[in-house]
Amino acid sequence: MLKEAMRAIGYAGVMDQGEIARLCKAGAMDMETRGVVLPGVVDFTYTEEAVVNPDTGETEIDWSTGEPLYREKVTDNSDLEDELCMRAIITYAKAYFHNPPNHEQLVAAYEKQLGQLMYTSGYTDYAEDDEEAEG
Repeated sequence: MLKEAMRAIGYAGVMDQGEIARLCKAGAMDMETRGVVLPGVVDFTYTEEAVVNPDTGETEIDWSTGEPLYREKVTDNSDLEDELCMRAIITYAKAYFHNPPNHEQLVAAYEKQLGQLMYTSGYTDYAEDDEEAEG
């Protein structure tokens, strides 16, 4: 999921992986909070790794502190493969990544995608709630 999101957003660099992953997770959480049942998991693991100079093979140093530089490495543990849900999550991430000039249009597109998922069987648990109420 992370690769698709970075490609759709216009992947800015390794340093933005963590932010994009957090936005994808926030989009998934927003969808679940509003009643959409995701047919998979959106999950990431975050670790730090030293920044290594590719020319010298040495660890980069922050000259202001003298400490090694670290960057966040993101491992995608997601198993969500549903195209409709992934598109909605990626639209959410695009809308909130670095405040794009078309933010309002992207938010409206996300809301429309979310609305369609909320009224499509298979993406909600309303049928299960109705069965429990009857039984």
